[in-house]
Amino acid sequence: MTTQEELFAQAEEKLAKARAIVKKKAPYIMRTVYGFVPIMQPGMKTMGVSAGLVLAVDPAWLLSIEDKHVAAALFHEANHIVREHLPRMQKYPDRQLANIAGDLVINPEIRAA
Repeated sequence: MTTQEELFAQAEEKLAKARAIVKKKAPYIMRTVYGFVPIMQPGMKTMGVSAGLVLAVDPAWLLSIEDKHVAAALFHEANHIVREHLPRMQKYPDRQLANIAGDLVINPEIRAA
């Protein structure tokens, strides 16, 4: 049985691998990726970033996907920051819809990569 500490440590290791993938494929965005402060949030089933660069990550979700998909998720979240989506989202009453609109801009770039 894996303890929560072991789960978090495995997730941190997987994040490190994903950072290496992003660095190789998109070095221009690493300043943002290296600025992320990961916190483990069990149960959220995804990852997300705040304007303060806090990267909330569900460790079980992270460990369930391939390294290349973790890298894509890091790249995705970094793009929300560099494209200044988060301050703009604050202006809209439906932030979930605003997030989806931001995703529609970012995701085709990830697929192309």
